[in-house]
Amino acid sequence: PYSFESYKFYGGTLIELGRFKEAEESLRKALKIKPDSAEVLRNLTLSVKYQDPNHKDAQYILKFLENPKLSESDKIHLWFALAKIYHDTYQIEKAFEYMSKANLAISKQHYFDIYHVHQYIIDIQKFCDESFV
Repeated sequence: PYSFESYKFYGGTLIELGRFKEAEESLRKALKIKPDSAEVLRNLTLSVKYQDPNHKDAQYILKFLENPKLSESDKIHLWFALAKIYHDTYQIEKAFEYMSKANLAISKQHYFDIYHVHQYIIDIQKFCDESFV
C-alpha cells in the first residue's frame, strides 16, 4: 500500500533524522514509481555521500536535464542535486557552476521592489501610531 508520496515524505523525514541509508532506500523506491521526480532526486543526493562524480545518479540527472520541456522548478532541483554530487566528489568548480545556476534561477522567481517594502513599513507605522495613541 506504499505510494510515491509516502516513500517521498518518509525519505525526507529520515534525512531530517540523520538516517541517511534508510532515506536513500525510501527515495529510490519513490523513484521506481515516479522516475521523473526532480525533487526526489535532489533529496536522494542529500542522503548519499558520493565518491565518484560520474556516479549513475549524476549521469541520470544530466540526461534528465536534456529534456526541453523540463520546468524551471525541476531544473532548480536537478542543479542543486548535481551541485551536491560534485561537492561530495571535490569537483568544486562544477559544484559552484550548478549551485550558481540554481540560485540565479531562484532569484529570478522572486521580484523585490524596495518601494513596496518602504510603503509597507510606512503603513505599519501609521497603523501603530493610530492604534496605540
